[in-house]
Amino acid sequence: LFIIVAAVTLIVATAIFVVTPEPPVKPRLSWPGRLKSVALVAQNQQLRRYLPLSALCFGTGTAMQGLWAADWMRSVAGLSADVVAWTLAMMAIALTVGSAAGGVVTLVIERRGLRLQHVILGSAGLFILAEIGLVILPSTAALAPWLLLALTYNVVTLSYAHVSRSQPTDSVGITISFMNSVVILTTFVIQYSLGLFFTWHGEGDPVAAYAWAFWVLVGVQILSLIWCCFPRNERSAQS
Repeated sequence: LFIIVAAVTLIVATAIFVVTPEPPVKPRLSWPGRLKSVALVAQNQQLRRYLPLSALCFGTGTAMQGLWAADWMRSVAGLSADVVAWTLAMMAIALTVGSAAGGVVTLVIERRGLRLQHVILGSAGLFILAEIGLVILPSTAALAPWLLLALTYNVVTLSYAHVSRSQPTDSVGITISFMNSVVILTTFVIQYSLGLFFTWHGEGDPVAAYAWAFWVLVGVQILSLIWCCFPRNERSAQS
């Protein structure tokens, strides 16, 4: 599998190298200039609004699907190894389908007069509902929330495209790099923090431990969703 992925990656990289036109030659930025560019990018209003939501949703989804979903299925739901394996396989398919469908849905709704923000916020809302479902629904009904979680969390990163649209062309690369750094760092923090918490609290009562973890994550995600939906008035911010 890794050999196939490596071969496909090489083919794609070669195609990009051959097909992509060479950019016009510009003077290379010094390190102080690069740091100044990052500071300017970080002041973008759309980036400040959407980056927390993207980092929290993607970080939580990646942490759960990559590390803790299987443990939840074993220790909370009491599922067998075969059922866990099949559920994880279906989640992987859902992640792939959601990632591809997000772009298609965006094209369709934009032609109908809606905006990319609606896809981002809607996906985040569904992702949060999936987490709540994992807490309040019986474990026998957990397949649907897990699939919904996998289907939606990567779609929230369409915020990269939305934020890039609000930046000058020269700043898009720096914007994506900055957002990637924050999102990946947040992902590792969530993964590691969950590990510490479950080690400390999860052995005695895994059901309560996972419930507390989900409620805390849902809480901060709802706050970040509110931050996106109801931003501060720009005039008051300037004053």
